[in-house]
Amino acid sequence: MALAAYLENFEPAQDGTDVLLKTTEAIERELQDMAEPQEGEVATLMQMAGYRIVYRPDGRHGWAMARRQ
Repeated sequence: MALAAYLENFEPAQDGTDVLLKTTEAIERELQDMAEPQEGEVATLMQMAGYRIVYRPDGRHGWAMARRQ
């Protein structure tokens, strides 16, 4: 699946890492050239892969991701 290929560049962020916050909608937009995920598919697969949603005090939120090195 396209999401699996996309996630090869990322891993779940750990405390102390440079955290990227990406919403489900942002990930779906990035994937739309490769596939059209069904509603809820990205969120379900992100949870299964060990990613978690983080909410910041300023209201920003998204999946806590770190680039693989």
